[in-house]
This record gives sequence, structure tokens and C-alpha cells, in this order.
Amino acid sequence: MKLDKILKSKVLYYVALVLMVINVLGYVSLGSTECVVIFGITTYLANMFTKNRSLDILCGLFVANVVFGCGRVKEGFEGLEVKEKKHHMMKMQKHKEDQCKKNPNGKNCKGKK
Repeated sequence: MKLDKILKSKVLYYVALVLMVINVLGYVSLGSTECVVIFGITTYLANMFTKNRSLDILCGLFVANVVFGCGRVKEGFEGLEVKEKKHHMMKMQKHKEDQCKKNPNGKNCKGKK
């Protein structure tokens, strides 16, 4: 009986409503229309079964964020690999420029005739 009373409380409804607005605005700002659609469909389907709006919204948030991964959590190490690759490319370019300064007619230099 306690769980039923909690699910029907206005406080939970307003908390779920605020979370819903924040998430939908986040999806829209990222241009993720599939997440908005998944959230809407899940919320609608949950409404068909429960008739409890706060539970419907929470089900929609759960499915969109956890099951379909619309939260878009990424590891920070991905950027590190890109930075290392850029650093390596810049080092190679600098080395190539230094070689061309020493020998302008050398291999891979623009001044080669």
C-alpha cells in the first residue's frame, strides 16, 4: 500500500515532469529525434497499461536513457587517442619541413624538379 501511495503523490509527479522536460530539451538540443520518439512511444505504451502519469514518465525515461542509451555517455579516453594522433601527425609534418629546409630538392619536397 505504501508504494501505491508514493506513486500517486503529486511530488513524484512533478519531479518526473521536471526530469522529463530536462531530458526532452537535452534530446532536442542534441538533435536526437529518435530519442524523443522512443521516449514518447514508451510513455504512451506505459500509459496504456498503468494509467499513472508519473510511472509512465519514469518508464519512458528509463527506456530512452538506459535501454536505448540516449544519455550518450562516452569515455574520455577516446579524445586522448585523437590528440595523440594529431600530435604525431604534426611531429611528422614538422620533421618533413625540416628535411625540406636542409635539402629542398629531396624526396617529398615541393621544390623537387
